[in-house]
Amino acid sequence: MICMGFSSRANRNMHVVMLDLDNVSLRGAENVACRLIVKYQLSDIYIIESGKDSYHLISLDKVNMKMIRHIIKDFADPEWVKWRFKSKNLVLRISRKKTMPRMIMCVENKGHRKKSNAHRMLLEMVYGVSIPKDRLFDANSVVQLQTYHTEIKEGGNATRKNIRKPRAVKVGKG
Repeated sequence: MICMGFSSRANRNMHVVMLDLDNVSLRGAENVACRLIVKYQLSDIYIIESGKDSYHLISLDKVNMKMIRHIIKDFADPEWVKWRFKSKNLVLRISRKKTMPRMIMCVENKGHRKKSNAHRMLLEMVYGVSIPKDRLFDANSVVQLQTYHTEIKEGGNATRKNIRKPRAVKVGKG
């Protein structure tokens, strides 16, 4: 099965915060979002339902990879983290697995970091929502779209292989 996803990379050294949570309830995903907001002083976290008991969490705040590692270490499989950090970006699926991912809520918080306008625009286009643009959104971020092959295992989990070269889509000035 071929899937499409987008990269966490917003520019050369900065990334948006993304997590992929499996085997968790919506309330559990919301609790994780609240804990991350408090612990790391993140702005709004968008919760996307990506499958049965599976959720994507996305904050548009731009942070470096060292911070990403600290943020996701308690919630991600260590082997996956090692593999993703070797490739220097995270990828979340936006195409259908069994159902199409859909944005279901936002855990709101005012932040202080610069945010990726390119990722904001992608979320608006993909999920059909409106995300207000404030003064913290940049004008020079990019979004990389990636296609990759997955195999759906018994129980609905997927494994990735043959990741193709990402396609960068530049949004905004610069």
